[in-house]
Amino acid sequence: MPSDGTGTSGLGTTNLTSQTVNVSGDVYRLATGSASVVPVDLGAFRVGGSAPAAAGTTRQRRGIQSANSGSSLFAATNTLGSTRVNAGASAANAVSIGTGSGLLAGVNSGTVTIQYLSDGTASGTGAPINSNSQNVNVNATGYNMAVGSTTPTPVVLNARVGDTATQALTVANTAVAGIYSEALNANFSGATGSAGHNGGSVGNLVAGGSNNSAMSVSLNTGTAGTQNGTVTLAYQTDGTGPNGNSGLAAIAAGTQTINVSGNVYTAAAGQVSPTVDFGIVHVGDVVAAQGVSVQNSAPVTALNDS
Repeated sequence: MPSDGTGTSGLGTTNLTSQTVNVSGDVYRLATGSASVVPVDLGAFRVGGSAPAAAGTTRQRRGIQSANSGSSLFAATNTLGSTRVNAGASAANAVSIGTGSGLLAGVNSGTVTIQYLSDGTASGTGAPINSNSQNVNVNATGYNMAVGSTTPTPVVLNARVGDTATQALTVANTAVAGIYSEALNANFSGATGSAGHNGGSVGNLVAGGSNNSAMSVSLNTGTAGTQNGTVTLAYQTDGTGPNGNSGLAAIAAGTQTINVSGNVYTAAAGQVSPTVDFGIVHVGDVVAAQGVSVQNSAPVTALNDS
């Protein structure tokens, strides 16, 4: 490096002592991410029920990651927050993948896109910037929940005191028939007033099927009069058993209350009086007819037969 006097002192140029400047620095690779649990199979879920979810492992070099949905059927969530994953390390359950919207019964397929960021904040190389991204294929199989519907409703039973008054119920699983629908369980969960039931139940009823022999209701006929009450059925949607299909354990699927009523009558009791005595007569005599009195001798109750 010379000292130049041209234009100032007029002394020309003179070489000065040289100086060496050391230059050094750290060069960092961009962080690159990779989700190891791919493709993701969320398994079975109930349409309209709790959404399935699965967590994956992310490997990455000193960075953070964010997860974005690539398909409306599924959604990915960054569970790391601002936590960094060092080079060569991994973070379990760093990305959670669950349902988005529009999932139907049957096999649902889609993708989610994970965008990885390379973060130089700690090293001094700068704020996070986009690194690589990764598309993850996701599958989930949806099943219709069983839907119970029992008829007849209401139940009307008219009877006489002491009679057996019962009505068989038809229990139906009105879910769409097919391999992507669950089975129905049904049992009685209560009764009120003069209504009763046989304690029967229906188990693993196939979607689209019905049972008209297992469950029945009754009316108490111990007392004459208008009787009424209710019985309640409790339903479950069941993914197990030969008709369950999904493999998911049985859960509650609502109740149905059936009103039971009827009129209970005291039976009529016929009585003829007085005793008829024609006295002594000859064979072949014409005997005058005598009238008799016919009476219904049953006690007067709230309701009576004629």
